[in-house]
Amino acid sequence: MGHTLTDLDTQLAVAQTLRSLNPTQSFQAIDTAKLLARQCIEDVSQALDRMRESDFDLNQALIGLIEQLRQSSGIEVKWQINPPQLSVYKSYQIYCIVKEALMNVQKHANASQVSFNSRLVADGILLELQDNGIGFDPNHFTTGFGLQGIMERVQLSGGKLDIKTAFAQGTYIHVLLPL
Repeated sequence: MGHTLTDLDTQLAVAQTLRSLNPTQSFQAIDTAKLLARQCIEDVSQALDRMRESDFDLNQALIGLIEQLRQSSGIEVKWQINPPQLSVYKSYQIYCIVKEALMNVQKHANASQVSFNSRLVADGILLELQDNGIGFDPNHFTTGFGLQGIMERVQLSGGKLDIKTAFAQGTYIHVLLPL
């Protein structure tokens, strides 16, 4: 949703800039902004519905995210998931972490492959995501909504997050969440 809100803000800025210079383009930007606002409302509604589901199936939800990434981006995804039975809250937090990570790969990594593993370990549940994308300089990056959201969710869950990346060497995300 953060990405959509950023796009919405951009469209509204375009409309403001063009309102007296080119009203037609300004109105087009407003129309696009309206669609983006509608998308945000739908995203919030879907998120609330998922949080309220007492039968939320984390395994099925993760498979759905992976299939969505494959279909919309053409990125080759290798995955192995076997999440244990968790509370709806914990399951939804994991779902959101993985969703943000996969969206970052799709939007920013310029990757052709990504692997995702989820498994039970002695200390909790381990999530690993690795892509072969462009990476980034870990010493000089600004956290956007995606990475910030991942960091906040991991912290609120009492977990640990490790991100390894370098230019032209992809990105590796390691999340350990206690049960």
